Amino acid sequence: EDDWDDDLDDELDDFFLEDPDDDYFYDEGDDDFDFGEEWKELSEDFSMTEYGSLETLNVYNNARNLAAYILQWAEGVHTRYRSEEYNDFVGSILKIGAKLAGGYSFGFEQDFLGGNIAYTKKGLRCANWSLHLLQEHLKGAPFINSDEYAMLHEQLFELRNQIGIYVQELREKFNMGLE
Repeated sequence: EDDWDDDLDDELDDFFLEDPDDDYFYDEGDDDFDFGEEWKELSEDFSMTEYGSLETLNVYNNARNLAAYILQWAEGVHTRYRSEEYNDFVGSILKIGAKLAGGYSFGFEQDFLGGNIAYTKKGLRCANWSLHLLQEHLKGAPFINSDEYAMLHEQLFELRNQIGIYVQELREKFNMGLE
């Protein structure tokens, strides 16, 4: 038993008597005040702060992914089928993410939250318009089969609902600041 205690004592002495400037304790690149708090950036709540990032906002990422898919899909549509409604549909989907990014650029401080809400509502309007064009003008078009239509409708419907919820969250944040 005494040998075991001596070994443990030696290990503890080595640990506590090491030079605090040793790389084990301190790395010159880690002198950041927020060291060890990277996990916060993964939170949706963190993205809605002045320290957040647009890339952590799920609704924006979903809009961007849908826009990328639409661009790829649109390249496969023959030019003879590219009507005014088709162009409006593609253009409106591309504007959704841009409007969300524009709103996000205003930030989340009480004085600027109204601008964020206004731009986010413009993104919601684009999503609604795109959904309308898909349902009323592109359904049954020769360049879109039923599986593509169903997938596009589902993605756009979900995105529109996410934006609506995001607008409500922004309004709640705004109203909390007025109390």
